[in-house]
Amino acid sequence: MNSNSKGIRGEEYSYERTGKKRILVFGDSFTFGEEVSDNETYSYYLQEKLPSSEVINLGVHGYGHDQMLIYLKEEGIKYRPDIVILGFVYEDTQRNILSFRDYAKPRFVLADGQLELKNSPVPKPEKLLEKEFYRSKFIDLLTILYQKYRQLTKLQEREAETTTTAILDEMVRVIRGLGARPVFVYLPVFNEMTISGTKLTREEEYFPVIVNHEGLTIYFCGLIS
Repeated sequence: MNSNSKGIRGEEYSYERTGKKRILVFGDSFTFGEEVSDNETYSYYLQEKLPSSEVINLGVHGYGHDQMLIYLKEEGIKYRPDIVILGFVYEDTQRNILSFRDYAKPRFVLADGQLELKNSPVPKPEKLLEKEFYRSKFIDLLTILYQKYRQLTKLQEREAETTTTAILDEMVRVIRGLGARPVFVYLPVFNEMTISGTKLTREEEYFPVIVNHEGLTIYFCGLIS
């Protein structure tokens, strides 16, 4: 497994255009290619199919769509892409409402229908550990019970989906502002890979709703038998 000087999976790419069509791919560990070799990521296979293009893998382990949006704004735009692909994993919607996952992370909240960035810059681990020393374990217990309640009542799911919709709307706006074409791809993972039949799952039905934009290309990836 190799990464270049900018921490991107694969070979070195300049911000300057080379004359080839440029494709950026965003996503989580499934896009990055966790536990597979450089020549086994789907970005690599896409590059093989499109030799006259440059396919740049900007997938990052553990990222939510919120972090992908920030990465697009801070780094992706520098490459001046023609196409931007998002490898969408439904489980990542839950990451979009967290300010801590393994490590502290930024997150967006909706204020009057607009995205507002919180927890940025993110606090360093030692700062969080300092607060933990004084934190009551009873508060932790109440937090666990409250989160369980939100899961059972679907409040957490609704918040995650609403926030994700706004994040992806903004991602489409940014991509089109670059003069590039957005392409969103639904990636089935874990138990989704074993579901048979042609009926869409609850998660798959949600996907077209959040990307209801004229001219936006969406794909569903499935098993090939």
